Amino acid sequence: MNPDEVNNLMQVMSNKINQLTQQNIMLEAKIMFLNSTIQQLQSSTEKINDGGTFDDTPPARQNNGKTKQQVTT
Repeated sequence: MNPDEVNNLMQVMSNKINQLTQQNIMLEAKIMFLNSTIQQLQSSTEKINDGGTFDDTPPARQNNGKTKQQVTT
């Protein structure tokens, strides 16, 4: 490699390192923010209504024997 190619290579590598360092800093900041949000939610004493669960079973429906209407038992 001639000196110009080496200089260009070093410049490209330096630019790439700077870009990756910037991305790394942004990701670390986002992780810190999300960790603090998780800690706040975990330490909250209020019960948060998240819309329910899927574990609840709906009431069984049975035919009442007189009509085709169904009643909840």
